[in-house]
Amino acid sequence: MLFPVKTYRKKTGTLTAPRRTDELLEAIDTVAAYLGDERWHLGGGVSVALSIGDFYREHSDLDIVVQTSDLPGVYRRLVAHDYRLYSRKLMNHGRFGLAVYLPTRPGGWVMALYPHRLCFVHREAQIRNAYLSKLDLFLYDTRGTEYVALDGDFRIEISQPVTGHVHHTRSGRRVRCLNLHYMREFIARRGGPRHLSDALAITASVESARDYVRSAQRSSVGGRLHRRGTQG
Repeated sequence: MLFPVKTYRKKTGTLTAPRRTDELLEAIDTVAAYLGDERWHLGGGVSVALSIGDFYREHSDLDIVVQTSDLPGVYRRLVAHDYRLYSRKLMNHGRFGLAVYLPTRPGGWVMALYPHRLCFVHREAQIRNAYLSKLDLFLYDTRGTEYVALDGDFRIEISQPVTGHVHHTRSGRRVRCLNLHYMREFIARRGGPRHLSDALAITASVESARDYVRSAQRSSVGGRLHRRGTQG
């Protein structure tokens, strides 16, 4: 073969077990330490869970969202910690979940041909924390008034800040989660039961927040009316 390939077998962690939740939170802290002051956001279902404060489904890996102009810095940081950047060429959706990846780099020809299945895979086959074995990468650009995915499949109108919830890790590092508004727009363009559960969780969280605001506003108005009545 003219180029090396890598196979990766999906590892799924169940977050109903406290130990697995701890492992996931540790992985987020580790990624934040690896990336330092580089600009990136946590995406996917994990970012939704952290944003609403509830782990409501299983998660198998972490998603990082990076603007294309920031990729070289993120790439250098992760390569320094034994990651390599790959683009998924072949995926076997059978029960073994086996995928074949082609190595690439920022601006490389493989990335140009397969820009929609990018990931950083750790060189160590049996890494202690399974959540660190693969980091799915989603690249986007800003074009006019839209956020555009690198592969052009997604175009989302810019209407809110890209950063939503900010998660503070146990060691005090700040991890910016993708705004739930954009997560919901992204999920609307994807299928599958996992994405449906994410969409339902976001909707429930937004409605709960609106109910809270309405309740607070009613309480505030009621309190003012009560004080006025007492003064009169």
